[in-house]
Amino acid sequence: MKRKILYPILLLTVSICFSLILLEIIIRLFFPLHGKILQVNKYMESERGKFARYDPVLGWDGLEGVEDDFEWVDCRHHVRHNKYGYRGATHGPERTARKRLLFLGDSFTWGFGVEEGELFTSLMESESGGEIEVVNMGVSGYSTDQELLLWERKGRLWKPDEVFVMVVTTHDHIDSLKEVNYGRGKPHFLIGADGSLHLSNVPVPVPVKGDDWDIGPVKINTAKERGEWLHRLTSHSAFVSLLVSAAARNDSFRAYLSDRGLLTGKRHTYTGSSETHLRYLSEITEDTSDEWETVFKILLNFRDSALESGARFTVVMVSTELQVYPDIWKRFSEHHSISGDDRYSPDAPNNIIKRWAAKNNINVIDLLPLFREAGEGNPYLFFPYNGHWTSAGPELVAGRLLGDLEDR
Repeated sequence: MKRKILYPILLLTVSICFSLILLEIIIRLFFPLHGKILQVNKYMESERGKFARYDPVLGWDGLEGVEDDFEWVDCRHHVRHNKYGYRGATHGPERTARKRLLFLGDSFTWGFGVEEGELFTSLMESESGGEIEVVNMGVSGYSTDQELLLWERKGRLWKPDEVFVMVVTTHDHIDSLKEVNYGRGKPHFLIGADGSLHLSNVPVPVPVKGDDWDIGPVKINTAKERGEWLHRLTSHSAFVSLLVSAAARNDSFRAYLSDRGLLTGKRHTYTGSSETHLRYLSEITEDTSDEWETVFKILLNFRDSALESGARFTVVMVSTELQVYPDIWKRFSEHHSISGDDRYSPDAPNNIIKRWAAKNNINVIDLLPLFREAGEGNPYLFFPYNGHWTSAGPELVAGRLLGDLEDR
């Protein structure tokens, strides 16, 4: 009698286990982004602390020739810097017969969260069939002022045919006013009475090791903060990660998960600081005029310097998940009590830059429409915690930029 009862129970148990294993394999093979989206790693470290060095003019710069693994809460990948201190192919200043493109930017350009072959600059070069060389001079944490200084100090030596500056429209104009960013001192520009830029905070104060985790290669145990059991569950099962992510699309269940520490990613809880909403004002106001005026002056200098070097200059506007996904914008606007207020829009900073660029004859590529269209069918264009592109993002960017080159 016991055998008759135990046999079907055992058979059912084996069938369930087999089905779960099969689902796990299918998700990992065919839906890798879906399965990883809520996985939480045990440790996280600073990419600047591990792959950058102090620089008295730039604040920090890429560390030359370093190669190591990088781990953050929701991503883990290998990083290799070439002998010049940047990710991507090792193209020296010497020119070849191929067309050369040079990109400057922050962590999106550096490739936070993606492998070497997944960088949008790597994809552009490989997909061009060898017709172009793409130089990546992205440095994580940079703002537009540092990118201008890097161009004048190093980038122009590469004698590119085209220069692309990747501008994160929601915060680069704000970060360009700062003397300290991510715990590190940085240079910044002041606009003088004659309207010209004057460099300030240089030499940048030497950072004191230990003052901030961003200064050195320090690992933080995230499992202590999020719960060891949660780390084990989400880090080892793509099926559980996908299941929780799907369930979190329901507002009530998302709140339930958040209250119990099961869901803490920006993808679901993003609110920002008390003044974050000001960067989404449709018009420049007295509160935001200094930051916009400064970044516009920096970009004008950038354009003039590129043209003097014989290079075409283009601003590429990088948008965040808050701008791409309506559900995140809805929660953000409700949190800041701006929902229904016509003065605010997720498109606002992009529109401000485009209006200014049109008046000043500056080439602009806006990635927001592309990402917004892709986001309608793919909720996983950004990592949930660090907010950078998953591997799907660089694919979109590479395709868009290559298409622009072909259309010209």
